[in-house]
Amino acid sequence: MNKEKLRDLVFARPFKPFNIHLAEGTIIPVRHPEFVLLTQAGRTAYVHTGRGDEVKIVDVLLITHLSKNGAAPKGRRTGRRKS
Repeated sequence: MNKEKLRDLVFARPFKPFNIHLAEGTIIPVRHPEFVLLTQAGRTAYVHTGRGDEVKIVDVLLITHLSKNGAAPKGRRTGRRKS
């Protein structure tokens, strides 16, 4: 993953929530652009998870991909019920 792709999503207007997928399988949701701090060199990102004061320190080189965070959770119905 390169820092430009992450930067593009963080600074996109309008902002759209997304997930950061790490090499070991961790998925970190980014719900707001102010929840991410990128270092000047772009090698490290500090991501507030939205749970209390929890912050994840992410090595940008260990990000495998970024995905949109708009899908409904499994088991949740999003459409109208069929009769």
